[in-house]
Amino acid sequence: MKSSPSHLNIQNLIIHSNTEYDSPKLSITNLFTKFPYLTHLKIDTVLLLPPTIIIVSNYLRSLSLCNYSLSSCCKLLDYLPKIISLSITNSYYPILNIDPYLKPMLSITRLKISIDSVDVNNLIDITQYFPNVNEFHLIIKNTSNGSFDDSGQYKKCEQFLQRFRHLRYIEMMLPVKQESFSISNWIYMLDSNQIISTGTTEHRSMILKTWL
Repeated sequence: MKSSPSHLNIQNLIIHSNTEYDSPKLSITNLFTKFPYLTHLKIDTVLLLPPTIIIVSNYLRSLSLCNYSLSSCCKLLDYLPKIISLSITNSYYPILNIDPYLKPMLSITRLKISIDSVDVNNLIDITQYFPNVNEFHLIIKNTSNGSFDDSGQYKKCEQFLQRFRHLRYIEMMLPVKQESFSISNWIYMLDSNQIISTGTTEHRSMILKTWL
């Protein structure tokens, strides 16, 4: 695609790859050369990164990625240092893979994670890569197996939320069985940390929104 003056006016861009066909990978440098003033980008295909880390955009503030591993996501952010809002949707990776060699992403203050699994084992570790998050959204779709009813899972969520040192707002959607879930347990846990909370159960899921 050739560049044109009209590309300079584009601030929001969605790039969708049709998985039925082989799609060539996009070069991140070419992308931001053609759209230099993007402020929001949503993409579900892999971006090619140059071997040397360079800043490709000082304007992009919001990035939504689909089916990126946590490792690939953090490497991508090295080229986009001004991003403050990050959304990761993983349908193919039920567990977020943690890489001990990744450096913290200090610019991210709003983080949204959507996964199709009730396994939250690695969520505890994710706080060390996003230490400055003050707004956190978690969606566990769980379309393939059981509900989020194990007390150990609740405990893990509690532990990893407490590791966000600057957290001011939490919103979580968790799959639960209405007949077995007691929201009073969550309210008690949150109120014990001086958090105002509300929750609802519908469509076999619980939505929890809290301000700290």
